Amino acid sequence: MGKIVPFDLFIGFLSSQVTPEPEKEKVRGEATRQKKKGKKLIIISIIVFILLIVGGIGGYLWLFSHETSYTPQFPGDFNWVDIQPGTFIMGNSNGSSNQNPPHQITISKGFQMLRFEVTQGQWEAVMGEWDYGSYGRGLSAGVGENHPAYRVSWNDCQSFISKLNELDSNYTYRLPTEAEWEYCCRAGRETDYSFGDDEEKIDMYAWYGLNSKGKTHPVGEKLPNDWGLYDMHGNVCEWCQDWYDKYYYENSTNNDPQGPTSGSNRVFRGSNWNQMDVKFSFSSRRNGESPDAVFIIIGFRLVRGEL
Repeated sequence: MGKIVPFDLFIGFLSSQVTPEPEKEKVRGEATRQKKKGKKLIIISIIVFILLIVGGIGGYLWLFSHETSYTPQFPGDFNWVDIQPGTFIMGNSNGSSNQNPPHQITISKGFQMLRFEVTQGQWEAVMGEWDYGSYGRGLSAGVGENHPAYRVSWNDCQSFISKLNELDSNYTYRLPTEAEWEYCCRAGRETDYSFGDDEEKIDMYAWYGLNSKGKTHPVGEKLPNDWGLYDMHGNVCEWCQDWYDKYYYENSTNNDPQGPTSGSNRVFRGSNWNQMDVKFSFSSRRNGESPDAVFIIIGFRLVRGEL
């Protein structure tokens, strides 16, 4: 026979199994609050998601409009030098193997060359923005409206030139051929430099590794050559139109040479603010790089002829 539980204990047991009304309300209230909190979090998440989507689309549209709304302007401060036809000796027996053999070249038609290298200000007038590089403005190789544009590839130069030709239908703008560049750099001299053979004078004519303090300088601060062209021996190297061939001089034509018909690299000429060896400032100095490559030592100048 089972044990009989006292009545008062039985009542106490039943009471313990029943939640008092105040406690029930408390539990229900907490559950309601949690549901509301969950709904708020869902709503906030949806709002944030929508803002991100709208912001992303808006940012894209802003970038698109920013890129396409710029109207190229023809630089008002281009300064041209008239270059007359003539004959000169191209190359240098005192230079490296790619500068040999020296050979006579005839430039049969006159043209105009920019007195100065294309500047950052001129680049921005035409292209809208100049990229001074991923290292930031303060760590670049010289930034300023009158500093030469650098970090521009040969292909970038072609884009710049195309826009100029759209803006001015009276002339054809282009890069100089390699022969035209050296003809202009020499300015009638057959010496190592446009100022003679005395390399001690280089400091008066060029920004190079020993006087530049590690950066470019505004164009036109050094002396010009005899034809009034500045910075031909320094500041930045300059792209030319030709394909590059180390041995091209062995087979070059003598009248208005245009360079090889094909290649993988394009010619650049001159020396730059980072180059210590003054022999790299020879009028005959030549080299080549990929047309899509950008360097902090290479810029460009233009030539133009009437249509």
